[in-house]
Amino acid sequence: MSRKYSEWLRIDLHIHTDKSKQTKTNDYQGVFSVDTLYEKLTENNVQIFSLTDHNIINVDAYKEYYNKYNSEEDPFLLVGVELDIEVLSDSGGDAKLYHSLLIFDYHSKEKAEEINNKLNAKYSQKGLDDKDRRLTIEEVAELFYDDDFFFIPHADGHRDIVSAYKDVGIGRAQRMVLLMPSALEKVTKEEKRKAYSEGFSQLLTESFRTRDDIPYIEFSDNHNIDQYPKRHKGGEEQSNHKFYYIKGSKNYETIRLAFIDPRSRIKSQSEFDQLDSISNKIKKLKIENELKIEDIEICFSPHLNVIIGGRSSGKSLLMNILGKKIDKVNIASHYDITNENFLIKSKDDNDYKVTTSLGVEVLYINQGDIVRYFEHNDLKSLAKDTHKLDEYEQALGKIKEEKENLQHKIADLVDAYGDLVDIGNEVKYELHQSTLSHIFSEEYVLNLDGSQIKEELINTEKIEEAQELVEELLENTKQFKSNEIFEFTSDEKTIIESFLNILEAKQNLIKEKNSKDLKKSSFLEKVKVEIDTVNGTLSQGAQEKNRAKEKLENLKNNIKAKIKRASALKKQSEIVERYNYATEESINLSNDVSLVLSVKQEENHSLKDIILSDVISRGESSKSLYLNLLDLYNGNQRIKNLGGNTKDNFDKKLNTVLKGVYEKFDKPKDYLRYSDGSTSEENSPGLNSEKYLEVVLENDTIKIVFIDQPEDNLGNKFISDILVEIIRKIKFQKQIFLVTHNPAIAVYGDAECIVIAENTDKIRYKQITLEDKDAQKEICSVLDGGEYIFDNRSKKYNIQKLLRRS
Repeated sequence: MSRKYSEWLRIDLHIHTDKSKQTKTNDYQGVFSVDTLYEKLTENNVQIFSLTDHNIINVDAYKEYYNKYNSEEDPFLLVGVELDIEVLSDSGGDAKLYHSLLIFDYHSKEKAEEINNKLNAKYSQKGLDDKDRRLTIEEVAELFYDDDFFFIPHADGHRDIVSAYKDVGIGRAQRMVLLMPSALEKVTKEEKRKAYSEGFSQLLTESFRTRDDIPYIEFSDNHNIDQYPKRHKGGEEQSNHKFYYIKGSKNYETIRLAFIDPRSRIKSQSEFDQLDSISNKIKKLKIENELKIEDIEICFSPHLNVIIGGRSSGKSLLMNILGKKIDKVNIASHYDITNENFLIKSKDDNDYKVTTSLGVEVLYINQGDIVRYFEHNDLKSLAKDTHKLDEYEQALGKIKEEKENLQHKIADLVDAYGDLVDIGNEVKYELHQSTLSHIFSEEYVLNLDGSQIKEELINTEKIEEAQELVEELLENTKQFKSNEIFEFTSDEKTIIESFLNILEAKQNLIKEKNSKDLKKSSFLEKVKVEIDTVNGTLSQGAQEKNRAKEKLENLKNNIKAKIKRASALKKQSEIVERYNYATEESINLSNDVSLVLSVKQEENHSLKDIILSDVISRGESSKSLYLNLLDLYNGNQRIKNLGGNTKDNFDKKLNTVLKGVYEKFDKPKDYLRYSDGSTSEENSPGLNSEKYLEVVLENDTIKIVFIDQPEDNLGNKFISDILVEIIRKIKFQKQIFLVTHNPAIAVYGDAECIVIAENTDKIRYKQITLEDKDAQKEICSVLDGGEYIFDNRSKKYNIQKLLRRS
């Protein structure tokens, strides 16, 4: 079975026969043979070609080829000729010649003879001999007024159109090329191509200047069939011709569409070779013995496949069938398509299968999915579709860390409040008169201010902090050194080793300091024991004085501890009061779009606001959180709806009212942020859908795309200006399947495969291609506005403007 989608075909519309020797001296080398021609063409897989002799047509060669090789499998021969076109000088100077191919919409021996007879009659009328045949472009237009033909002048090298029109104005050449179905042949020098294109674009409207779609194409210009595909006359010094490809079928309309849309339909050999590197694709789908669907085998293009049809015609059903046949695509379907009545075959499969494993990333979007993502706040699906799910999960993890950070801060505040409450409940702050009398008595006692000495001589806390820091640095530095990812140089390894030596030396220093401090502490304890022993031997009055001084020292320590705990509460209160729990994480989906996960702190809903309004019964917003908590501690305020201002009640109430805040971290809002600073929360479903499509379609990791009616909720301007361009850009990098009722997507997108769905007594699927003229009529009948789209596509340039200037 032959394929039914637009294929890439090798094309060579400039091959000479020995007939050219009749009109050009020494123009052909060797002996021309139609059989050798056929052998060389099939050997080089050339599928569309023309025999284009100088100012003459080899009618006998055309007759022989059409008689022998006229099946669908044979290379397709179009009638053609290479003409010497004469450019007359306005000043009466010497005329200049350039070469141009004329390729006609004919492929029969009768038409070859008819065109040749027209040429011979014109040359005879002008009185020109065989070696001096030439025509003006006006004569060409008049001579073939009733014939459809392509005008393909040389644009570089020998007898090119640029040189011929140099003195009389390149604009005339460009205007003429625009007014005829044309391409330009053999532009091999980039500077000449650039100069021609710049002059050419001056005649175009602004919308066409940026399209870069002037058709350039190279042919072999072979003059020795035995040496084909060597260029020109062959010979060992000549290199083989590098073929060009056009997309379509073996017909004249294929070439017309290629000249209208060269970016999509013309490829050089190197560009074609890049297409061949594309990964696994869906190749075929077979449906048979199904009650509601007519038997069919559909062959899919590796590029853009579009499914069209009327309402309830089975468009989405076909998309569902394809999705259910791929093992990693999870979609719901009301139609049982798991059985062997539906079989699929991928590029890597040897035969049809019930389901296939493609081994590539697939994106499948049902009708309406995109809008639902925004309506249901489910942009995690977008992260998954763009293969950013890992980054999405990491962002969620960071937001969870922020929740834990907030919970730690609240826990620290509760602990600080509880510590103050505890010390207030446990300690009395009394100093009796008798105690003061004993303190101020004249009895003699021994005294040692051990706490003061410890503060001045012993650094236990600082030593512990330093020890933790050094141990952490040692561990991290060792991991850093052993990580192969960093690819350290020998000098860098030396630096790291030196740093490790420093850390180990400092670790030893800390041990020495710790040992000395332990000895100091031990010494002070021994001294205290000795002093207590001696004081125990003194008089009764001296012992009373010693006990009174101990009570005074305890009172000082208790007050100091209470102030320290109050200071700790003040510190934690200020941290919580200043803390803004709003946070966000951003994931770049493209240059223009980021996916944002956000926890927002609403106005007048800070942690202080929450505590003063929902935790403390009469919280005063004019006072700091710390002063409010002191009032709570002193009993001047109370915890709402709970008996007592205990730590447990404060903790219970605080975490109850903060539950809503914590839940924000568990379910952060997600939205899209665009390059202009706006977000999906602020914009319409249509614009959000547009941005979504831009992101997922341009994601490099996705290799196969299914979208059911992407035009839903999209503006027509976006479809024509952006979506179609994205599809055209990516369709040679990934396989695309679209269900659509918008003709612009199918036609401007230049779909390689179009499947029409019909539903009468049975659902029927039919494959067509854009280069089939009958198929174009069917597209127009199925898609609203299809005729307008086809008409507009043909008007590649602003012809009316050109005609006014002609």
